[in-house]
Amino acid sequence: MIRQEYTLAETEIIARKVLDITQNGSNIIGFKGTLGAGKTTLIQAMGRLSGVNVPITSPTFALVNEYPCPKGFIYHFDLYRLRSVEEVFTIGFLDYLESGHSCWIEWFEIVETLLPPDFWRIEIEHLSEGQRQITVNKHV
Repeated sequence: MIRQEYTLAETEIIARKVLDITQNGSNIIGFKGTLGAGKTTLIQAMGRLSGVNVPITSPTFALVNEYPCPKGFIYHFDLYRLRSVEEVFTIGFLDYLESGHSCWIEWFEIVETLLPPDFWRIEIEHLSEGQRQITVNKHV
């Protein structure tokens, strides 16, 4: 587990730490934080460091974006708009989880019961303008 404060300028440093911590375990990471906390910004930095060579954008309306990288694919979910867990079945959510590729899920709480017991949980708290606190835990 890590808990650390950081500035937005230090996002890539934090992204590297998150990737280092999470590489030995589940490839499923849930991101939690209020609107504007920095979930997508962290995912963008993690994607760049993972070798994604295209712009990473929030899939708010598509629910999932797929990004090729040297290790396969990164599936980036944004489940903010969902009203019920049943809605994820229309996009084949379980197939993504079982693919063996990285699944990075913003607003994961609505699908938490579908996630494997060893997924990583990242909470980002907005402390002040430009200042964040991140907590990384393995969910158990």
